Amino acid sequence: MDVNEEDFDARLRHKLAELDHSYPTHLPGKDAGWAGLESRLPGNPKARSWRYPLAVAASVALLLVASLWWFAPGAEEAVTITYRTEAVAGPEGHGGELPVPADSPGIAFIEEQCRRQHPVCNSPAFLELKRELDQLSRQAEQVNRRLQTFGPDPTLVKAEIRLENHKSYLIRELIQILKT
Repeated sequence: MDVNEEDFDARLRHKLAELDHSYPTHLPGKDAGWAGLESRLPGNPKARSWRYPLAVAASVALLLVASLWWFAPGAEEAVTITYRTEAVAGPEGHGGELPVPADSPGIAFIEEQCRRQHPVCNSPAFLELKRELDQLSRQAEQVNRRLQTFGPDPTLVKAEIRLENHKSYLIRELIQILKT
């Protein structure tokens, strides 16, 4: 069934004309519905007459609130944070000096043996212990500097004691490896 557009339009007009005659009389006129729809279309000036002023009023109100919030007195509070540090010598016996200084007999012995090309000095176990000792020495120096800056803080003193005990253990292990 091939239907062309003209034939389709003609049939549609004929059906609409038949329906026009059967329109119920108790309803408002058939043109009243179209008039009501046209009045609510966006292009109709009557439909948008109240929307434009409302949109302008809302924009002005938003702008007013934003400007009051932005330019309100006290909106920018200047906060200044100051601090200072003092280097205070702690009381005697707090461990401010390294119990195992870099020139201690144990470290001097280890360095002397490695200068003499002791074969154990190049072993992986020895090198690992030596690296750990060097790292602990750096950490102990940092803790010592903090102790000089902040004084005998109990946490720093405990950390220093722990580091020095571990350093002493490593020095004993290294010496024991060298003597065997």
